[in-house]
Amino acid sequence: DSSDTQDTATEETTTVGMNNLAFSPKSIEISAGDSVTFTNNESIVHTADVASLSFESGDLSKGDSTTITFDKVGSYAVTCKYHPTMKATVIVK
Repeated sequence: DSSDTQDTATEETTTVGMNNLAFSPKSIEISAGDSVTFTNNESIVHTADVASLSFESGDLSKGDSTTITFDKVGSYAVTCKYHPTMKATVIVK
């Protein structure tokens, strides 16, 4: 009986680290509906902000993380408000 079969489309979560004043990796490609977890791996405070989504993570201390779900296709810039040279791009297909 196939009536019990559910759509098995799975949403995935990709991890991006914050290391040496940089996002790592600096660019990732995901599918719409997937999430990205940003984790601070160093002892200085960072943020993971996506202005185009009006998302601000708040301060992330060492070991802290925040997860953002990207529902719409597009290219999204991620920045750290304390370190303007920290930039990443999330490409949603």
